[in-house]
Amino acid sequence: MEGMAFKGIVAAGKAPRLMSLVLFALIPWGASVTHAASQGSAQGRECPRPDVPPRIILETGFAKPRLDTSKSSTQLAAILDSQKGSSAVGNAVGLTSTRPAYSFQTRISANQVGGNQVGGQRYCVTLTDLTIRFKYENVLVYVARKYSAASCPYRVTLNHEMRHVTLYRQGYEAFLPLLNARAKAVADEVNPMKASSLAMARRVHLERIQKALEPAFQTFFGEQRARNLEMDTPQAYGLERDKCRDW
Repeated sequence: MEGMAFKGIVAAGKAPRLMSLVLFALIPWGASVTHAASQGSAQGRECPRPDVPPRIILETGFAKPRLDTSKSSTQLAAILDSQKGSSAVGNAVGLTSTRPAYSFQTRISANQVGGNQVGGQRYCVTLTDLTIRFKYENVLVYVARKYSAASCPYRVTLNHEMRHVTLYRQGYEAFLPLLNARAKAVADEVNPMKASSLAMARRVHLERIQKALEPAFQTFFGEQRARNLEMDTPQAYGLERDKCRDW
């Protein structure tokens, strides 16, 4: 599942009333897991901390913005209404939609350290790789089709939406080093682990990683929202309105 954020400009009558709408859906965590298992004969051996820390792999990307000028003001207002959950007053003239998505993949190694007794801790499991895929896979900018590309409202609306895109991208790029550092710390915390089965080890690894990293993502989304709202104040809207007479 993906999260979605919208930023909108709404025009009421001849003078535009700008409005902001940012929504981030909670993104569920998912992962596909592979493992490399080597079974030793040292039954009862301790489960030592590995000499080499887990490898962190970040798969990242911020999509090139796409421009859509095919929607009417009414259609853009409907998009706003459907996302906001309440009616927007006036006709929307601009929107920016972003879709951030993230998921995990882990790789483990395991040594058999115990017997086959029911409930016994039979494996020493080490997390060797943690891959985090975090991308803005779709960035879509809308400008109402009633405005020609040469018109003042078109230029003002497009410039406004592209500033939102810049803020999203800058925030995303600033967050990646923080995410990498936090992932290293979390991966180190889960090593090593004793488990009665490899399936249980994989599940517990992912649960611990999710619990530890989810607050970082939610903080990031909140900061993205706050940064974008800062450019959507009533004063800023007024300046945008004053740039054109033919809304």
